[in-house]
Amino acid sequence: MDRLRYLWIGLLLLLFISFPYVRGYFEESMVGTMLIQYPLLVGGGYFLAKGFPRKWRNFFLYYNENGIAGMIITICVIGFWILPRSIDAALNEPVMEIAKYSSLSFVAGSLLYYSWQLLGPISKGFIWANLISMIFVMSWLYTVSPARLCNNYLLTAQQQLGKSMFILGMVICLLIMVRVFIGKPVALKVKKRNQPLIQLKSTRSDSSSTIPTFK
Repeated sequence: MDRLRYLWIGLLLLLFISFPYVRGYFEESMVGTMLIQYPLLVGGGYFLAKGFPRKWRNFFLYYNENGIAGMIITICVIGFWILPRSIDAALNEPVMEIAKYSSLSFVAGSLLYYSWQLLGPISKGFIWANLISMIFVMSWLYTVSPARLCNNYLLTAQQQLGKSMFILGMVICLLIMVRVFIGKPVALKVKKRNQPLIQLKSTRSDSSSTIPTFK
């Protein structure tokens, strides 16, 4: 049941993003395209991967034993579609739009699910560090650039994206600092009062004698 539930969540999410009105609303601004549409596409593929049959999972895990290969492909796919030239191509050419939807969801999202849980803490920290630095560098680039990097968007939309990416980077840094210094909340189990620590169970032997046994 859980597998079918995740499968339906992924399909409904991808169908929601594919509606012409929703797609046009997100693609009106660079913030909607890069910070809302792209994560939703990757998230839809992530949920789809959680609902894939077990045979498909074995196929992915066979070629992605430690998760590094899948993460490299995921980073390359996402890195390609955040380029200004790729953004313009997806808006102007329907073939590139289809390629964007299929690659971000079925390739990047699926491989992200199968790869992230296989990575070690050092690999995850390396990816988070590079992601944060990339967000701040792109934020600075979009904010201070005097020329339009994307032909389909105005300079004001580009600067708005730079400010939004700066805020996103600060939020991620804050969450990581909270995680490092505070950690996850741990639920403490409280022992019930008047509960015996050892339960005695009597068994009858052949000589009809009662011998206590510990359970």
